[in-house]
Amino acid sequence: MIKAVLFDMDGTIVDSMGVWKYAGSTYVRSLGLVPERDLDDKIFHMNMTQFIDYIKKTYSIDTTFDNILADINNQMTRLYAAVGQKSGARELLTALKNAGFILVLATASGEDIAKPVLSRLSMWELFDFHYCNIAKSKPDIFYKIAGDIGVKADECCIVEDTLSSAKGAKSAGLKIIGVRDDITRTYQGDVKDVSDLYYMSLNNTDSIVNDIKNLCLQPV
Repeated sequence: MIKAVLFDMDGTIVDSMGVWKYAGSTYVRSLGLVPERDLDDKIFHMNMTQFIDYIKKTYSIDTTFDNILADINNQMTRLYAAVGQKSGARELLTALKNAGFILVLATASGEDIAKPVLSRLSMWELFDFHYCNIAKSKPDIFYKIAGDIGVKADECCIVEDTLSSAKGAKSAGLKIIGVRDDITRTYQGDVKDVSDLYYMSLNNTDSIVNDIKNLCLQPV
């Protein structure tokens, strides 16, 4: 049975994918450099560590990892100040918590970004566990999370909007709950194909909670 529900943050419970879409080119231009044409596409699915390593190497930026991280965090903090929740997200988290599920944040964003925005939106405290700055394209991280929280990987599901993360979770045995996001709409058909449940939005709280409870009845 499903015991834990993992949630992606950007594009799933926070309407922030637009902020990240041009994060790389915005930062490179701030240094007076010209970004490669496909830079933003290349780094879109990277976690923060991968993002910074790529930027530092590709553009020969002569400063420390920590300095770049601080600059990017400052840039993103300003942009995240105007970001809101995806409609229905907080209500869904609250309902799942009240239903007894373990709630886990699983985001590629760093905690310096995730905690302030989720705290402002009254969602950070709803999670029992927080995993930030993680890459989700491979199954290893999901095995680790499951072990850390005391369940099996196939006793978890994840609410996710990106294809690479959905595939990584599925390969670890998690059930996939796909959610549409306008920024990632070009491959939402593929996300839907790998999902056990798929929603255009998180608005219908009662229906989604009941659907997740019914996942508990399916053999794993």
